[in-house]
Amino acid sequence: LVLTSQPIFDRNNELISVLEIAMDVTAVRQQSRKIELNSLLLNRAAEVTQITYFKGDKDGNITLLGGNTNLGLPMDNRPHSLIGWLNNEDIKEFAKARDKLSESSENVVEIICRATVNDAQRIFRMRVTGNSHSDPFCIGILHDITDSVEAENVKNDLIKRLSSYVTNERILNTCLTQTVLEEDFDKNTMEILRIIAVRFNCERAFLGVFQTGSVFSEFSHEWTSQPSSMDSLNNTAQALKTFFTEHFMYFRSDKMLRLPDGENSTSVLEGTSCACVLCIPVWFAN
Repeated sequence: LVLTSQPIFDRNNELISVLEIAMDVTAVRQQSRKIELNSLLLNRAAEVTQITYFKGDKDGNITLLGGNTNLGLPMDNRPHSLIGWLNNEDIKEFAKARDKLSESSENVVEIICRATVNDAQRIFRMRVTGNSHSDPFCIGILHDITDSVEAENVKNDLIKRLSSYVTNERILNTCLTQTVLEEDFDKNTMEILRIIAVRFNCERAFLGVFQTGSVFSEFSHEWTSQPSSMDSLNNTAQALKTFFTEHFMYFRSDKMLRLPDGENSTSVLEGTSCACVLCIPVWFAN
């Protein structure tokens, strides 16, 4: 019960009675406790799921209301600018979403954005609903999805690796079958080069030979999608031959070579009609 008392005085300012009003606020208190409990549960659930909810204004400032506090923004019931918090690359997309709310062209907008939190890059899903004629201008959530994105990337990388393994296994099996069915070395080499080129959607595949020592000799075998004696690398790739000789020790270290790379420009490939070249060493009798 909530009890209120009001004294009553006569004309001589003497107390003649007291008016008392008793109000049963049990239901109100119970409702208030339920609302407080629900708020605590919501806030805790938001913390566990790494969700932060906020209110915002038209200038891109937000006031954090509860949930995950690991945003790099203080939860001090004051507005803070998202422009300074977001990565520069995501500000343009954020501005577009804010304009859609301002123009009432959309009631709900959602973007994926990034921010640096505790010196680490985090990824967030921002979902905002707004009304340009109300205060606050909008309310929304920021959901930290960094772990989910990283897990998805790991899964996709694994799928790519497995797919690559299956593809490489097929290539190996096809090449082994070719060597079993055909005894001629030159025919086998040309067919293996064709298999590799077709599997990896290449226009050309070749086998280059070094002389005794470190001097590149020639392209002994070469398969192209459009054969032409004038287009042979032996006729057009002098710069590439020189490059191979100069980088013999790179092959000696059993490393894969990709051209062009950060150090070597496309000039190495001049005259070859090749946009890029991928080379791996093959050793015979040491």
